[in-house]
Amino acid sequence: VSGLAVSISKTSFFSWISNFWCSTFSIPKKCIKLINSICGAYLWKGTTEGHHSARVAWETVTLSKEEGGLGIRDLHQWNKACTLKLVWLLFFRSGSIWVAWFTKQILRDCKSNFWTIREKQSHSFAIKKLL
Repeated sequence: VSGLAVSISKTSFFSWISNFWCSTFSIPKKCIKLINSICGAYLWKGTTEGHHSARVAWETVTLSKEEGGLGIRDLHQWNKACTLKLVWLLFFRSGSIWVAWFTKQILRDCKSNFWTIREKQSHSFAIKKLL
């Protein structure tokens, strides 16, 4: 994206959203679309207020700098990676409070159940996305 430099504050804003929320929750696609829209408005206008028009497609903005983008994370892909990290935590970080809770409440004290357990209506959206 020629002629556009992303300031440190804008980069920090996008990183904060992706690092915290994507690593904590599996975010619905509709929410990611809204977040991308807000980030686009902030990127182009410096504010999230009012109408904005994108100067470059968001898919281009999220490319690496080497590929001609701005190096801003694609939240959809980052969210998938963070969701997979939660699965990794289940098997390799037994000291985590979240892992202990998930193993006891969802997997009924047997981690091998992860591969065979069926989601229940009572499971939250986030649990259903992990299963």
